[in-house]
Amino acid sequence: MYPMDAFERGLKALMEEKRTRVSFILADSFEYFISLFVTGTMLSYLLDTVGFSDSLQGILGTVATFTCGASLFAVFLSGKRVKRICVVGNTINQLCFVILYLFPLFEFSPKLKTVLLLTLLLLGHLMNKALFSSRTNMFMCSVPADKRGIFTATKEMISLAGGITISLVMGRVADTFRRTDGLPTKKYYVICAVALLLMTLIHTASLTTATEKPIENTKRLH
Repeated sequence: MYPMDAFERGLKALMEEKRTRVSFILADSFEYFISLFVTGTMLSYLLDTVGFSDSLQGILGTVATFTCGASLFAVFLSGKRVKRICVVGNTINQLCFVILYLFPLFEFSPKLKTVLLLTLLLLGHLMNKALFSSRTNMFMCSVPADKRGIFTATKEMISLAGGITISLVMGRVADTFRRTDGLPTKKYYVICAVALLLMTLIHTASLTTATEKPIENTKRLH
């Protein structure tokens, strides 16, 4: 009886680790896909459409880099259960990016538009950077130490392949829904907002289904 119970517990733990690794790949991939919408060409399209100058676009384009220091927040989460705060924080940060793509659909005063867009972009990147290390540590605890190299390489390959596909698809969508002045139409931004919302839901589901190991059984990554 007892050996069977131990076997069942071991099998259950093994399945949970495998599920968490799949969740890790999905969460990491969709986080990367979402980041493509708030950096580079896609962000430039958005800022051009809402009427931001080139100089202001240059400033906003550095927000992601500027917020890297927020990763130090992981120090305060060390040794604590982080799954819940990661689920909530990452969902909020991605919803900020979803709202950005609704800006071209409504009319705002230039000052209000600038303040709101900068706030949402800054808040989204800050929350993402603040939770990145803790979330990665939580997931990596489900990967055996002797398999982390190949696992990480596989995860990155999937993310990059998916990112290339997303870029190609959204580039085609932008070309299809383009105004006479060369900028995308409102339909393009509706499609982007819907796509971002779906990606956010998948990312949130991936985090929710992951199993966080008890603190005493986890090893911090250095």
